[in-house]
Amino acid sequence: MRVDGKPGRVLGIRDVVGLVDGWLSAIGPERIDVVTTTRSRVSLHPRDLSESEQIARELGCVSPLDHRTTVPGYTLWSGTRDGIEVQVRAALRRPVGTIGPRCYAPDCDGIAELGEAYCWQHVGSDDWVERLRRGER
Repeated sequence: MRVDGKPGRVLGIRDVVGLVDGWLSAIGPERIDVVTTTRSRVSLHPRDLSESEQIARELGCVSPLDHRTTVPGYTLWSGTRDGIEVQVRAALRRPVGTIGPRCYAPDCDGIAELGEAYCWQHVGSDDWVERLRRGER
């Protein structure tokens, strides 16, 4: 049985590496910085995270998972190609129609993280929290 649960030959690591080589040839190997692979999963980290969503879609990865609690946040696009789970790391997306509040930090045009008063650059900065408590911006 294959790694995807369908009948057929079991894929070995060489098989998976061969598949990834073909994928990279199709999307452009210069666009990818890091490839991590096992017999059942491939993770790609593009050089330019702004291209990640496009790369993910080219590979058939259409399921996004937003990781907002990490600094900086990121989106992980996943899907299946040739019986292998594929994940592509991307810049944190803002789904269409979502607008967060502006960061309270002076001279910052960033969008505050969900549930926070500050953008990812200023979250956890105690002096900004104290200023906010005093009513300063």
